[in-house]
Amino acid sequence: MMEEKKINEEDIKRKKTSTAFIMAKQTKERQFLGQYSEACNDPTEECDIDNVYVYALPSGEIEKIRIHTF
Repeated sequence: MMEEKKINEEDIKRKKTSTAFIMAKQTKERQFLGQYSEACNDPTEECDIDNVYVYALPSGEIEKIRIHTF
């Protein structure tokens, strides 16, 4: 049952991502895919956590924008 739920969630995520790329190509604007937080990747910044925003681009690439939290 849990494995079946996991497969369904993966299918939904794939369909959502695919739709975002189609929309990005049609509108010629990036489409928001999601966000997450992780440890800061820049030792010169005075923050511990970065917020990372993920976008589907019209070119078919994925863009990640990292925002430092202070």
